[in-house]
Amino acid sequence: MNDIKNYVKAHTPPDFSMILDSGFPFGVGNKGILWLSTLTDYAFEDIEDAYGGESINIILGSVRLTLRYSEELLSELSDKDGVNATVENGKIILEAHGVSTHGALPEGSKNAMLVAIDALCACKSFSENDKAQLGFVRELLCGYYGQALGIGSEDAPFGKLTFTNGKVRMENGRL
Repeated sequence: MNDIKNYVKAHTPPDFSMILDSGFPFGVGNKGILWLSTLTDYAFEDIEDAYGGESINIILGSVRLTLRYSEELLSELSDKDGVNATVENGKIILEAHGVSTHGALPEGSKNAMLVAIDALCACKSFSENDKAQLGFVRELLCGYYGQALGIGSEDAPFGKLTFTNGKVRMENGRL
């Protein structure tokens, strides 16, 4: 924490400083966070890698998936909204973009993984195994308030519980 020491060497510190992370009154509380990691039951067939997200409390704004190459899948993905499919090193690279917001205020956001899932699951040549697994992931990402897990709740100080996705990774072929 040398930053404060260095600051006061060059500047006169204020008599009083306040940084608000909420509305008035100053401190009612702070929404907590639970970092929940999930792993699909089975390895994917067509999805070889997936990567996206910078922080668990920022809705996933972009995702990059590496897919098994097939001319049919590449052709089908070329006309899907919100995604860009290219070929690199004999693999399909699918990039999807959404709209990031803070997880505490998800209204107006669009999860990039949901965009990718919708594009992939609309493709006839995409693996049925992968579609089935992504179906559950889609169910989790469709709502912001924990309905898919049956944990939706709301109270006066904080409003609705928010349940959002900030990161996506692959581990041993599983999302």
